[in-house]
Amino acid sequence: MISEIPIKKKDEDHFERNNFACQIANHLILSKKSPSLILALEGKWGEGKTSTINLIKEKIKEINTDAAIIDFNPWLIGSLESVIEGFLVQLASSINQTFNSDIASNAAGKLLSFAKFLSPIKLIPGVEPWGTLVEKTITTVSESAKSAVDMAELDLLGRKESVQKAITELGKPIIVVLRRFMWISVNDLLALR
Repeated sequence: MISEIPIKKKDEDHFERNNFACQIANHLILSKKSPSLILALEGKWGEGKTSTINLIKEKIKEINTDAAIIDFNPWLIGSLESVIEGFLVQLASSINQTFNSDIASNAAGKLLSFAKFLSPIKLIPGVEPWGTLVEKTITTVSESAKSAVDMAELDLLGRKESVQKAITELGKPIIVVLRRFMWISVNDLLALR
């Protein structure tokens, strides 16, 4: 009898997916100068996507013990508007726990700051959120003479570059698994490059 429970290790692989998983894992560990990579693993329910992902993750850890593998399941997030925010929080937490260093803490802090900055920005089709954000900031400043806002704090590009620099300083591979969607490099997901 064949179980529908995904396998976790190559020892459990009765369908010979491990060779495929090894090839994929070798491609996902990129050199520092390589461009990011996106890989989609598609299949119907029950065809072994999760088992294959588990084999790929196992092989990545064999190839490079320093690699961070971030599992992110957007189905656990309550609303579409919170997906990016939830991803950034998960990424920050995983980086901090995996690498457990001052550099990792700095990167995690930058990611959390970026997530906090993005939290009031909601993805509403056809609506430009920056106008509303800037308008609220200006209104708040004008209502309180004691308030001082550093306009550099509104610089999305600057914040993104700060996150990119902090992640680059880690000098470690980061692989993101988006459940039910695809594998994607962290740089592509954050549009850091």
